[in-house]
Amino acid sequence: SMRDPYQHRSKIVRLVKAQQRSKQRAKQQKQFNEYGHDYDQIGKPIDTTTCQISLPKIHNLIRLRNRHRRERNYQEADAILEQMRRFGIFMNDSNKEWRGDGIPFPPRGANPDIQKYSNKYSNSIKKGVPRMTDCETMEEAIEAMMMSDDDNCNFEVKKVKPKASPRDISAFWTVVPRLLKDDVQWNSGEEDDPERKRKQLELVEQLNSILDHTLDRMEHQHFGPRDLTPTALAFAKIRNYLSKNDTRHVEGSYHEFLHDVLEVRREEIFQSIANTSRPILSQFEPRHLSNLAYAYALAEYVPEKYDDGSSLFGHIAKQSIPSLHKFKPQELSGMIGAFERAKVSHPSLFAKVASHFVSLDNLGAFNPQALSNVVRSYAKIAGEESHHYTALFGKIGNHIHSLEYLGEFTPQNLSNIAWAFAKADVSHPSLFHTVANHIVSHHYDLRTFKPQE
Repeated sequence: SMRDPYQHRSKIVRLVKAQQRSKQRAKQQKQFNEYGHDYDQIGKPIDTTTCQISLPKIHNLIRLRNRHRRERNYQEADAILEQMRRFGIFMNDSNKEWRGDGIPFPPRGANPDIQKYSNKYSNSIKKGVPRMTDCETMEEAIEAMMMSDDDNCNFEVKKVKPKASPRDISAFWTVVPRLLKDDVQWNSGEEDDPERKRKQLELVEQLNSILDHTLDRMEHQHFGPRDLTPTALAFAKIRNYLSKNDTRHVEGSYHEFLHDVLEVRREEIFQSIANTSRPILSQFEPRHLSNLAYAYALAEYVPEKYDDGSSLFGHIAKQSIPSLHKFKPQELSGMIGAFERAKVSHPSLFAKVASHFVSLDNLGAFNPQALSNVVRSYAKIAGEESHHYTALFGKIGNHIHSLEYLGEFTPQNLSNIAWAFAKADVSHPSLFHTVANHIVSHHYDLRTFKPQE
């Protein structure tokens, strides 16, 4: 009949789809190695002079990082990657490999046969910028962003690579906080060495060039949400780290330069990010909106209002409210925490988020830190109007009370939750009984609690 060819083709299509599903299931059910992950160790034996942790600890970190990546918690996964790098462990996600022999993997795009590369490895990549996560020091990261000596022969001061994209620039600033913590080469010894000082001044000039280039690209609207948010967060982390740590021991170092420039040019930098963000906020994913608000809270800077009287935080709230159902738990708690920390009031956002919490079937997706952050933020936000959020506190209190075990709650989590209910003047005897019973029955050593907890 005329229908047979179509029926035959339909059967083939179903067969192909079944095979594809089978392959996908097989891929998902891939057997891990004896350590519970699918990364193989390569290279020479572990170099104990550079690798500072035990083999079981390495495998634990690899498993934990893989879990965060599967759950799309990329910020936590990147934090573990940076921690492993500080311990002398290097990862290659493309080939599912790791090594602890003191030899980093070549940057993406470099010759795969390269096993060792110098601080000037950026010259081996002619068409762009290597991955910033491969840089071990501030000097390497800065040089990776700059034009080579051959390309730069017509300039007295090195220029940023023309092919450095907004993503490259964002990646550079993102690794700076880690490099500032790890790299102490400018912070000790031989401060009177003329060659050392010359190199410092040269790096500071190049760093200033990268900053100017960054602001110029922002001004011309070249940055998108995936570039703006990490950059804003990086600037905030740099400022926060330098303001809390006395790292400016060497005159003319980039530590001193970054500290001073982020104080003098803080308004210029963060206002530029705010101006660039506003026209494209509709393109921001929930995590970008949450992280952008957090960046300003961490930087302790609230942008000036726009000409029409609106504000960046107002636009972030307006963009977030219709899509609260798309926010992950940590993004919701981060958003509320950012508004509270920045001391920005937005009753509509606070009410909508509270209603969203109450409407959820359960709060199982929220980890102890997120729950703690939410009640603590609302306790501060509420003030004398805590009765508006009684349902929210009741929902969270009932959830914690229903848990069989509170072992995942840290002393700080428990302390903040108890404080928040007391601060908001919300009575929940069963919650307090559950917390107290957990502390007593599990023989907590109260010395693990800080005095303020």
